[in-house]
Amino acid sequence: MLTNDFKDQQSAEAAAPYLGKKTEIRYRFGQYLLRIDQGKSGNEIQITLDQEVPEKKIESKRVW
Repeated sequence: MLTNDFKDQQSAEAAAPYLGKKTEIRYRFGQYLLRIDQGKSGNEIQITLDQEVPEKKIESKRVW
């Protein structure tokens, strides 16, 4: 996305479908999606690693 102003409402609306939750960070590595999400308490995180394969989806979770 190219814009001169990321605070512009039109830019925000265009980017919104591609952004995760405010409490989440996502990284994609090939067929893997790593998500780090804020836990229920402020001192907890949840890490999820999804392997996205067309015929099946494998998921692994850990909470710290």
